[in-house]
Amino acid sequence: IIGILAAVYYSVMAAWSIIYFFVSFGIPWKSNPALYFQANVLQLSPHIWKLGTIVLPVFITLLIGWVAIFFAMKSGAKALKRSFMVLLPLGIILIVVFLMQALTTDGSLEGISHFLDFRLSSFYSLMMWKSALTNALFSAGIGLGLFMTLSAGAKKASVISCSLAAIASKIIFTMLLSLVAFGSVGILASGANVPIENFETGRLGSQFIMFPAAISAMALPTFASLILFLSFSVISILAAASIVHVLSDAISSRFKVPHQKSAIMVCGAG
Repeated sequence: IIGILAAVYYSVMAAWSIIYFFVSFGIPWKSNPALYFQANVLQLSPHIWKLGTIVLPVFITLLIGWVAIFFAMKSGAKALKRSFMVLLPLGIILIVVFLMQALTTDGSLEGISHFLDFRLSSFYSLMMWKSALTNALFSAGIGLGLFMTLSAGAKKASVISCSLAAIASKIIFTMLLSLVAFGSVGILASGANVPIENFETGRLGSQFIMFPAAISAMALPTFASLILFLSFSVISILAAASIVHVLSDAISSRFKVPHQKSAIMVCGAG
């Protein structure tokens, strides 16, 4: 059940990222990122008792995401390994490019400095643990995919070394995401003329509110938005493919069906 929920989480992340990638031209959320996300992307109903209709953009991008997930792992571990070898470096390079763009904006260095400043009192902050768990969840699928990629075709004796390499890579990837996130928070705090220590990150809500808000303050917002949400799309699809591969492989082994058919079943259900 946890695997299914994680796969759905990553597929939705990919769908929203694809939407933001295509609407990056013109930065339509500039005046109010939170309102844009809720009214234009999610198209929330006025209250919980009123059911909304199918949001066509989300439905289409979700379909695109699941098709990409299927092709990333349709032929088993070897196909997934090829996907990771090509797309993961691309996603990381895009995040690094975005970070370099963010560093040219006022406040980003203060945000990163705040992240790197070790304070024992931070361990008592519920918000800190919430952010840490969210970051860990977002990178969990990448860690699983890295392990499968490195261990595919490896001997039993090298499984431990593959695990250590996957953990080290995941730590580096998580650090990059953290630098990008805190750099963005620093930009927003600077724009609000509030010390970063007093800036309430909880009011930002979703990362699809925080990052667009920070992007709006950058010198090249369209470029920054394109590379960030392209990287999020790639990373989310790879993470979902890693988890779906495990589910598909389990179905294939249990019911003795070809892996590609079980992959169609899982992706179709998604």
